[in-house]
Amino acid sequence: MARAVSGIQTAGASASHPDAQARALQEGHKAAGANRLEDSVFGVLDGVITAISLSVATAAVVRLDHAGVFLTIVAAAVAGSLSMFTGALLGARAKADLILRERAREEREVEEKPDEERREMETIYRARGFNDEEIAILLRRLTADKKFWVDTMMIDELGLPPQPESEPISHAGTIGVFYLLGGLLPAIPYLVTSMSVFQNLELSVAIGAAELAGVGLISAIYSGRPWYRGILEIVGIGFGTAAAVLLVTLALQPGL
Repeated sequence: MARAVSGIQTAGASASHPDAQARALQEGHKAAGANRLEDSVFGVLDGVITAISLSVATAAVVRLDHAGVFLTIVAAAVAGSLSMFTGALLGARAKADLILRERAREEREVEEKPDEERREMETIYRARGFNDEEIAILLRRLTADKKFWVDTMMIDELGLPPQPESEPISHAGTIGVFYLLGGLLPAIPYLVTSMSVFQNLELSVAIGAAELAGVGLISAIYSGRPWYRGILEIVGIGFGTAAAVLLVTLALQPGL
């Protein structure tokens, strides 16, 4: 059969030819790299947007002094980093609990109701365009190994990974660290008290823009998009958000 079934390919990679195993490992590294990039971009983007927004609001609108702006940005970066880490970790654990619970249910159903599970897989593959002969071959291969069967049911029926994420702390830590990095750098200019607060603000915004441009460039290179599109997209999101925060702050200030 020329056509491939995603679940069977994923679940059965370890049982196939050594060359296929090598390819699966390479694909796994690519997927892991994509996840790490996503976490890094998410963390930096949120950190920089928060820092730029606070820099503009506290320096240009509230008119805090050097120390006030610096401490506000740093406090927000630390708090946001811890919040991001905790939220990502709790989210990963909740997803892991869901995957384990659904896997246990599928294992029980494969044992207790195998005919019903076969019919479910028949329905899935028929909807994908396989004919009866192809489905019979797939199911014979699929049901020969119960672990393989459950793995495939998790992917094709439920749309879930066969197993929970192996490194939830690493995932959460990447988001938290990059949020902290993105949020702290725009605060550095306010340590230079020989400059005016508005000069510090200009430098802070420039640093934030450089961070956003770097993230956009890396994201574009990794995804194969034009480099300028990646930069404009991320920088536009960052400054658009900062502008919205500035407008809200200006609107609320007279009433306070």
